[in-house]
Amino acid sequence: AQDQTGELGPVGDGINGWDYQSPLAFSRSASIDLSFVRDKCGLPHQCSLQIAVVATSEPARYREIVWQSTVTSATAFNDTIAFKLESTRLAKTLRLDTELLLKADIIERPFAAHRSGSRLGSDFKTISLEGDASRFPIEAVDFVDALPHLGIPKALWHLSWDRSDLSLPSMQ
Repeated sequence: AQDQTGELGPVGDGINGWDYQSPLAFSRSASIDLSFVRDKCGLPHQCSLQIAVVATSEPARYREIVWQSTVTSATAFNDTIAFKLESTRLAKTLRLDTELLLKADIIERPFAAHRSGSRLGSDFKTISLEGDASRFPIEAVDFVDALPHLGIPKALWHLSWDRSDLSLPSMQ
């Protein structure tokens, strides 16, 4: 993945320094023995296949096909898959599913995929964007009743700390 600094590197369990203002760029190498897949799935060798990457961020209610390509080779797919995501559409976690699909309906065979969109195989990677570590203590309050002096009744959040000594830990 490429982070907001332009740094390229492998994605582990998370992306350090991620923020909502920075686009993310991802790439991965993919090698698929299409002859093997068609044989094992009972598909004709001339049937059309498709590879797609679906990005999902459930906390943000985001799901989108971010990359797709019809496979033109009869024997193998060896290529790099690359795409970008806007961070403003993501929250907390990102799941990237790479799927091999049947591109078009084919003549039905017993125990074999035959409908367009049938998933023949998949691989996924889940990435933590925000981490699970606590940052500041959180307390649910009604701004109108508990903090009327702030004058922000419709605020989504408010950070309260002792500004007189900035060397104090914020988690006190």
